[in-house]
Amino acid sequence: MGRPTIHRVKNVRPSPEAGALLLLMAYSRWAAAAGTGPAAFLHQQMSGANLIGGILFGSLGVGYFIYGKKQGKVTYLVCGAALTLYTFMVSSALLVVVIGLLLSAGPWLLGRFF
Repeated sequence: MGRPTIHRVKNVRPSPEAGALLLLMAYSRWAAAAGTGPAAFLHQQMSGANLIGGILFGSLGVGYFIYGKKQGKVTYLVCGAALTLYTFMVSSALLVVVIGLLLSAGPWLLGRFF
């Protein structure tokens, strides 16, 4: 038997998506090691109070969002979206409750005083 033949393929370049994925993976590892960035955000610890507050205020936010979308009321739509998403960004249980109560009363307060 002879030597195995190596076939070379010409003009093969990695796609831009592959380069972006490699950059994202490198940044993710660097940010996780530094304790900042999206990797640290995804790995933060949630307490039981945050979890319960997120479920309660998140479900109220979904209700506000659906109501605002069906009735065409922007205040309920915005407060619903904010109620649904803010618990992912706040780590303090006290802040979860305070912000949740303010956003829950937001449509009523805006309708009453403005």
